[in-house]
Amino acid sequence: MIATTVETNSLQLYPYLGSNGLYGYADTAMRLVVSPCYITANKFTHTGFAVVQDTTLQYGVINTLGNIVVPIKYKHIYLQELDNYTLMWTEETYTTRWRFWNWRFLPGLSLMGSSKNDNRLFDTKVNMSKLKITIIENKQVIYDNEVQTSESYRYHMEVNNLGDGYFLHKRKLYQLNDGKAKVISNHIENVIGYDQLFQVNGNNYYITDRNNRKTDGRIFRKKTV
Repeated sequence: MIATTVETNSLQLYPYLGSNGLYGYADTAMRLVVSPCYITANKFTHTGFAVVQDTTLQYGVINTLGNIVVPIKYKHIYLQELDNYTLMWTEETYTTRWRFWNWRFLPGLSLMGSSKNDNRLFDTKVNMSKLKITIIENKQVIYDNEVQTSESYRYHMEVNNLGDGYFLHKRKLYQLNDGKAKVISNHIENVIGYDQLFQVNGNNYYITDRNNRKTDGRIFRKKTV
C-alpha cells in the first residue's frame, strides 16, 4: 500500500497494491473500494478523480466509486484542479501519411527526375497527436488540435492558473462561472501582477485587469533592435 493520503469529495482513499501486482484503491479502514486491476493508479484530486493505466498501457480517469468517467484510451492524461473543477489534458496518437502540402523533400529526391520506383513521397508516414483540454465535470472542450508528435506541446497545452477561477491558455484569459469557462479577453502577452495583465493590440501594449479594463493610461511599444 502507498502511504499517501488524499481527501476526495466524500471519501478518503489510498492507492492499494494487490497480491496480483496490480493497483486498486482502499479506504481508511482498508476496505477495497476499487479492485486491483490497474498497472498504475495515481492519487485522487480533491475534486474526486484519478488517472489510471490498464494492461493495454493506455490511460483513463475514474471517480471515487471506481467508475470510468474518461475512457481508457489515451497515451497521456494529466489533471489539474481549478477551484472546484478539474482541467484534463489528453493525448491520443496515431500514424497517417503526409498530405501533399506536408511532403518533405528527402535527400536525393527530385519530383522531375525521380525513379518510377521511388515511392518515398507517397509512402512517407508521420506520427500525429490529438491534443485536447477538457473540463471533466461538464465536458466543455477548451482546446482541441492535432499536431506532429515530434512538436513541443508546451505552446499547445500550457495553462496558467491565476486563481479565483481565472486561467490563461494560448493568450486567452478565461473565467470559470458556474463550471463553464468563458473567454474574458484575448491577446494577453504576460501576467505582471495578481490583477494586472499585459494585453497587446497591434504594436501597442496596455496594462489591463482581469475584467479587460485598462488600469494604466500608459501605452507601451515593443522595442525593436
